[in-house]
Amino acid sequence: MYQDNGLSPKYAGRLYLAALIVPEAASALLAFFWPDILSVISGNLCLNVLFSETIFLLLVTLACGFAPGSLRDQLGLNSVRPATLLLCILLVIVMEPVIQLPNIWTSELFGNAVSDMTVGMETGPSWCLFLLMAIYGPLMEELLCRGFIYRNLRASGHIAGAVIVSALCFGILHGNINQASYAIVIGIYFAAVCEVTGSIWPSFFMHFLINGTSVAALVYEEQTGGSIDAASESLSDYLPYDEKMLYLVLGIAAIVAVILSIVIIRGIARLEAGRNLSAKAVMPREERCAVLTPTMVIALLIGILIIVAVTYFTLPQVMDSFRFRSEFLPR
Repeated sequence: MYQDNGLSPKYAGRLYLAALIVPEAASALLAFFWPDILSVISGNLCLNVLFSETIFLLLVTLACGFAPGSLRDQLGLNSVRPATLLLCILLVIVMEPVIQLPNIWTSELFGNAVSDMTVGMETGPSWCLFLLMAIYGPLMEELLCRGFIYRNLRASGHIAGAVIVSALCFGILHGNINQASYAIVIGIYFAAVCEVTGSIWPSFFMHFLINGTSVAALVYEEQTGGSIDAASESLSDYLPYDEKMLYLVLGIAAIVAVILSIVIIRGIARLEAGRNLSAKAVMPREERCAVLTPTMVIALLIGILIIVAVTYFTLPQVMDSFRFRSEFLPR
């Protein structure tokens, strides 16, 4: 039976609006009063991640303090079975084609956002980079998106709507089209796992695996002088040269991956059945409310405008790059 724990979509909208505005406002204040400090933060990847993710931590802490309900209810701090984490490893592997399809497509059109952002930036010590990008960052984002935001959206009674809106929040939060395209897909997976487990720990573990492998690749590339690119070039010899064929292969792989993912997520749900009842409590239809509040709509629109602005200011370079690449694509 559904139990009211004080959660509400209005709290999700307020926190997400703050998560979009406060980091930008903090950066503007630093630029005005302490430009040298902002320059140091902007030029160092570790400091950049620490700055933005700590703001998320402070916002989540404030939101939990002002909103009703316990931390366990607000953030989904429930335990899960070890076997669930093993299935999460398999799920991360299986979902890769579903992530890469939008990533490759948007990279072709708008460039690879991660590579573009890290060019010219100091990465710092490898251990620090791994700690911040693979552990600290994912934990803060899970507390924000699958913790407070998703669980408050879910209180509307519309589970599917909460999954989609929380995934949109997660994707738009990245601030560019390339990352947003595949982060939305990842957000759907993570929210679905949170739903069947009633916990953010599986999604944090998956987030850790995805970011951890990316950090490992980045560190390896730095230490070997770009061997990742060389490996990618040799791998391309075995991939379809025709762009349409490449997308066809990826599309078929993505369809198979979605089917397998559903099987794995159902397996996780069976494992966790009876352990976290909050994940299976469903609100009666007559008590449901809108998953999208006016504040959330405003926040999503602001996030989209930020992405459009970022794309617009870099559009000349993007279009020049795309036109250059298109000359070499098969007709």
